[in-house]
Amino acid sequence: ENEDGEKEEDQKQQHNNNNDNDDIVAEHFHLNCVSTIHLIRMILPKLVKGDSQIVICTASLAIIARSPYGLQSATKAALKSFIDALRIELRGKTRVMNIMP
Repeated sequence: ENEDGEKEEDQKQQHNNNNDNDDIVAEHFHLNCVSTIHLIRMILPKLVKGDSQIVICTASLAIIARSPYGLQSATKAALKSFIDALRIELRGKTRVMNIMP
């Protein structure tokens, strides 16, 4: 192949790698954050009606990022922020706790 053909192939490969990386990021956020938020939102009406509490166990990575766990830290921090906001919104109705071992 000529130089232009090689450059074009390299660009296609880089684009594919970026898409794979984007998929990995999306999968991590779905697994560590979005799925938990969906579950909480599904059961929240029943929890608020009774004497209940929500306990979420995340990780200390939500507070202090460490290498090589940047993506894990980001997803746990996002979930922590959601739980913190939920605690404020549900104050007096449902107890919300976040445990971070």
